[in-house]
Parts: sequence; C-alpha cells; structure tokens
Amino acid sequence: MLNFDVQGSLFPNPLTMFIQLCVTFVLFYFIKKFLWVPAQNIMAKRSAKMQASLDEADKARDEALQQLSEAKAELSKAYASSSDIVNGAKQEATQLKEQILAEAKRESQARREEVERLIELNRREVESQLHDEIVNVAMAAAAKLMNEKATSSDDNAAIDRFVGELEKKS
Repeated sequence: MLNFDVQGSLFPNPLTMFIQLCVTFVLFYFIKKFLWVPAQNIMAKRSAKMQASLDEADKARDEALQQLSEAKAELSKAYASSSDIVNGAKQEATQLKEQILAEAKRESQARREEVERLIELNRREVESQLHDEIVNVAMAAAAKLMNEKATSSDDNAAIDRFVGELEKKS
C-alpha cells in the first residue's frame, strides 16, 4: 500500500520555509540594487528628457504664436500700405485724366478758333473777290450799254443778254 504522509503535505517544513524566505529577500535585494534603482534612474532620465521636450515644444508653440501675431500685424500693415498705394494711384490717374482732358479741350478750342479765323478770312476774301467781280461786271455792262446807245427797252434787252451770258459762264 501506499504510505502517504498527510501531515507533512498539509504543513510546510519550517526550514524550507525559512530558506525560501531568505532566498526571496536576497533576490529582492539584488533586484532592488541591480535592476530597480537603475530602472528608476533610466525612467527619471527619460522623464526629464520628455519634460525637456515638452518644455521645448511649449516654447516653440509660444514662439510660433508670437510670430503668427507679428505676421498678421505685418500683413495688415502691408494691406493698408497697398490700399494707400492703390488709392494714390487712382487719384493720380484721375488727376492725369483731368489734365489730359483739359489740355485736349484747350487744343480743340484753339484749333476751332483757328479754323473759324481761317473761315472768316476765306469768307472775306471770297466776298472781296465777289465784290470785285460784281464791280467788273457792272463796269463791263455799263461799257457795253454806253457802246450800244439805245433806248431803255434796248437797255433792258442788253442787260438780259448780259445776265444770260454770265449764267452760261457760271
């Protein structure tokens, strides 16, 4: 049959328990000395490095926000400046247009007056020529009438012939 020690199986051996406790304490000691402290140092360094990265990121974000606000301010200044330039150019163009129109008006008025003066001069010249022609015609008619020495009906007939001749020539 089997001999089974129930009492030894239910209650642990105190010596084995003491040795296991000692080995566990020694194991915890070595783990703490060689693993736990270096692991904590590594974690602390990593934590410090992460904190430094976060601080740098915050600083970079603050700088970016500051540069953004400066860029917005410069953009608004540039917009205002360009707006002023465009308005100035519009005003200058308007003034130039008015000057050109005034100059064109003055030129056209001067040309108009010159043309009117030339027309008046030509009209007077034509009138003078017409007057001279009328005088010449009258003199020729008078000379013809004097040469013919006729009655008044003869004078009227001669004048009609003379006017007919003139109409043919014109």
